[in-house]
Amino acid sequence: MLLLTVMTAMQSNSGAACTCVVTEYCYHDRDDFIVDVELFGEDELMEQVTDLLQSYRHYHHHVEDMQDEEKADFEKRAKVAEDTFRAMFRGRLENEEFLRNRPEASVLSTLQSWTHDMRPSHIEGRSSNNLSDCSSLLMNLTSELNSSQEIAIWPYVRKIK
Repeated sequence: MLLLTVMTAMQSNSGAACTCVVTEYCYHDRDDFIVDVELFGEDELMEQVTDLLQSYRHYHHHVEDMQDEEKADFEKRAKVAEDTFRAMFRGRLENEEFLRNRPEASVLSTLQSWTHDMRPSHIEGRSSNNLSDCSSLLMNLTSELNSSQEIAIWPYVRKIK
């Protein structure tokens, strides 16, 4: 039996930034839980980072020219981008002016370098003998705890099985 679900992983309790992570639940006739994580490749992450940056910059560079509905849409996209960048690059993104005012190619080059440095290379499959431990592991992979000083894992996760 195979169950597929898509779960929303939130950046913080505010829920401003979120991503959808495909999560497969596979039945096996044992008493343990096994969690395998598949990460996005660097090229895929850079496509996402580029889209986020373009949305962020579009809002901040053109907000005065937007109508109310368009303004609300792009403001939401800009907030998602900002929150995602803060989750991915904790401790490195100290000032949003960098995202807005430096040439786009320069910003993307910096974000690519940070992605290369901060992206987990892999996450070992983990086994647990109880539901509570499995649930805690999934929460750590798909959320960012407010007290956490480490980067969030969720922006880098393609699929959890």
